[in-house]
Amino acid sequence: MREWLNENTLFNTVAMYASESRALVLVVEGDDDYFVLSRHRSADLHMLAGVGGRENVLRAAHLARARGLGEQVRFLVDRDLDAFVPGRVLEWPNVFVSDAHDLFMDLLIAQNSLVHLVIDSHSRGQRRGAKQKKRPPAPEASLILGDAINLAVLLSAVRITNERNGLGLNFDRFPFGNLKKSDFRVEALADIVTARSSYAGDRGAVLADSLAALEEVKHRPYEVVGDHDFFRALARTLKTHDISVSHETLLTSFIAGVSCAVVSATRCFARIESWCSKHGRVALDCTADRT
Repeated sequence: MREWLNENTLFNTVAMYASESRALVLVVEGDDDYFVLSRHRSADLHMLAGVGGRENVLRAAHLARARGLGEQVRFLVDRDLDAFVPGRVLEWPNVFVSDAHDLFMDLLIAQNSLVHLVIDSHSRGQRRGAKQKKRPPAPEASLILGDAINLAVLLSAVRITNERNGLGLNFDRFPFGNLKKSDFRVEALADIVTARSSYAGDRGAVLADSLAALEEVKHRPYEVVGDHDFFRALARTLKTHDISVSHETLLTSFIAGVSCAVVSATRCFARIESWCSKHGRVALDCTADRT
């Protein structure tokens, strides 16, 4: 059924749950968000996974406001690059927005020891083998994390240029895994994106704007790097240390480690908890973490 949901049927589904239950209703952007959060929700909070991405969820949120669906229902979406595109700041009373680029980056910021554990877990074989063969082991997790973020932010600069200028460039499944180490430059990534997009415009202007965007955001990467880019860049960074692991495996490892404590440590979920508290409810049930 969910494959054909649009904003109208999503709104109708939300309205039905709101009318039939005393629980508060939170609509999240996608399946992964739902999987991570719903495991820790309390019985006071009903959660639904939106379909059709951020825009579809926002259209349903607009309908909810327009049709008077009140305090009982809220929506949660990723911030994406809104803060870096004029006219795109989202401030709707019935919508919660991630602090970083998306929910998963919020979780990573809240407890980066989790991604350190993911990196160490997938690096242990290389480190053991390096010791036996008297080769340099992989760097500590914090350094690998930093290198991955620095690689991902290069593509974020090109993404910002695309969003600001409406270029329609193709970033789908960007091939971080195919990059040579000499490609770890915004110039190379801009060339790859424009080439795979068959972009007929001024590629020099794309590069110039991307370099300028990089200067703007390089010291605040968590605001612009998305989870998919990050885990693909992390897989490529690990590959430079002879550690072969897919971005999907890294993401799955991260998801498996997200505890109720990690969720509750995000500022975004603190706002959700405050909304629940105003109605005499609680958002999270962390008892499973203590057993």
